[in-house]
Amino acid sequence: MFASVLVQQGKSDKVVDKLSKDVLPTWQVGALYWPLVLGGNFRYVPIRHRPLVAALFGSVWSVYSAYMANKNEEEGGEVPLVAAGMSLVEEDVVESAGRMIEQKKL
Repeated sequence: MFASVLVQQGKSDKVVDKLSKDVLPTWQVGALYWPLVLGGNFRYVPIRHRPLVAALFGSVWSVYSAYMANKNEEEGGEVPLVAAGMSLVEEDVVESAGRMIEQKKL
């Protein structure tokens, strides 16, 4: 997936760099993510619901891996985690509230 994205974008010269930078971190996250998901699925989920739960967590993994495959080098830094994403949402809420307060003052 990582190489094909760059080839489709016409950036085939960057394939080796992309693979060396992003494949190992993505694999490491998967090595932690999937054992937890599958362990929880087999331990706590009734057998009739296991395929649905696995599909839902598979969808989350697909979003993450697609993000990793498509992230730009210009972004720099690490991939934001869920907690970082939540802080961005909180910042948006604060900015929205600030705009609403300013509109009421005008």
